[in-house]
Amino acid sequence: MIHPHRVAAPVDIHRYKTASLPDETCCETIGGIPVGIAQSKGQRPKQEDRFFFTAMPPVSDDGVRPLLSRVFADTAEVAWEKAEEEVASRREQERERIQSLEAQLTDWRSAEAKAPPPTLQDKIAVAEFHLKELEAEIQSTYSSGSTATVAVLSPGQKIAIAHIGDSPAFLFVRNHDTGEITSHSLINPHRPNDPKEKERIEKAGGKVEFMGTWRIRDKTLSNALATSRNFGDVNFPGLSSRPAITLIDVPQYLSAHGHSPEDRAFLCVASDGLIEYDPRHNNEPWVPMKEYETLIKQACDEHRESEIAKFLVQHADYKGVTDNLTVAFAEISTGLQQPLALGVLDGHGGHEVATTA
Repeated sequence: MIHPHRVAAPVDIHRYKTASLPDETCCETIGGIPVGIAQSKGQRPKQEDRFFFTAMPPVSDDGVRPLLSRVFADTAEVAWEKAEEEVASRREQERERIQSLEAQLTDWRSAEAKAPPPTLQDKIAVAEFHLKELEAEIQSTYSSGSTATVAVLSPGQKIAIAHIGDSPAFLFVRNHDTGEITSHSLINPHRPNDPKEKERIEKAGGKVEFMGTWRIRDKTLSNALATSRNFGDVNFPGLSSRPAITLIDVPQYLSAHGHSPEDRAFLCVASDGLIEYDPRHNNEPWVPMKEYETLIKQACDEHRESEIAKFLVQHADYKGVTDNLTVAFAEISTGLQQPLALGVLDGHGGHEVATTA
């Protein structure tokens, strides 16, 4: 069966001018430039993406890399502590229930040894099931976590991007003469089957398997991740929270990729819902990048740049993207007065640690 919205159709920004807004949208001027944010939970029961944007004190080119490394290290420690706190709290809350179940099991097994009534074996089985279920729920806290992509824009049109996992960052460039949009991916996602990542995971005792996509297994072999670097997820041997950091001089980057100095450049940081793949259709993207480029062109043509994030999220929802989706969008401008940080974190696992990193 073909999803109705997968059928090729003209991409038209006017479809979304009167459409309902995503779950959350905002546009604020930070450091002298407008920043647009939009979010949708897609078809998930709750939203586990988070985002932030903030002006920063000036930081030197040499200082931005250690700054981002320190921020990621501190966040990883917080995520680890949060997982431990949540498990400790849950164990404390359930301690009496566990003791009660264990006492009942002891009594029932004593009675069973003498003369087991038919219903007693059922009670024992149910009690044992609940104990296992409780422990599995507690252990799942250790398999909750988050990806992160943080971009720092500096005056002078420079970008520093730190990321763990697969939350994407793009540079969209608008041709000065034609208005056409070209997209450039700025990060390489961290995947378990990357040779260096796989080596680190397996040296730490982790296991990488192909399960439709390459994934790392947790200690219980009951959970799997498609990323090899995250915050949290402490049950996954070999998982890292060390970020990859990329420094980009935008004018030099544009020149190297055949763009004119007069072309406009936009930075987009998002959760991976923006580029979600459909397993029912040979893992083709739900939304081809060309469709996003068309929407951005139309928005720029109509001077609606501040609404681009909203339009991208609405289009992804229309096309049937199932995942949580967050998009942060800003023009890379010579008018930027102070450094601006944009960050998107894509949580998973359903526990508090996934949304507090």
